[in-house]
Amino acid sequence: METISGSILTFLVNAGWQAALAAGIAALACWALRNGPAAHRHAICVAALAVSVLAPLASVRPPARDARERAQWTYTPEAATAGTIAPKPAAAAPVAPQRSVSLANTTAVLILGIYGLCLAAGLARLALAFIRTSRIRASGSAAAPPPAAEAVWRRCMATFGLSNVRLLESDEVAGR
Repeated sequence: METISGSILTFLVNAGWQAALAAGIAALACWALRNGPAAHRHAICVAALAVSVLAPLASVRPPARDARERAQWTYTPEAATAGTIAPKPAAAAPVAPQRSVSLANTTAVLILGIYGLCLAAGLARLALAFIRTSRIRASGSAAAPPPAAEAVWRRCMATFGLSNVRLLESDEVAGR
């Protein structure tokens, strides 16, 4: 259990700064491409999301096996000339000490609590956005596209193969 807790804390601590760094770099790249195609900005955001998960995940390693458990073999030409086929076991290579940061239980619980609160806040924002979107959609009334956009509207429907699409307008949305 201690290994799992350490792995989770390692992931969360690294995710805290690596995800922020990936998001910052993605925001700068999207700002630089603000006049470019939306598909490029979308690809940057997807890449940042992948890096935000994969980079901290790469820092979580399984516990190192003891040097005595590793099977290391070497081939020596003297053994081959003496008629023996099986290689001799080599001396165990020294294992580099792992660097670790020890956290008190209170700190670990605090980090997990902050992570849980951030996760709950994100889910709450998603739920509120869903409720607001449903409210806007329910209050919408049918509208005809402006004459200048009528041709674009029809071309988009034909390009995407859509036939049953309604244009709605709502007083709950700013703009027109």
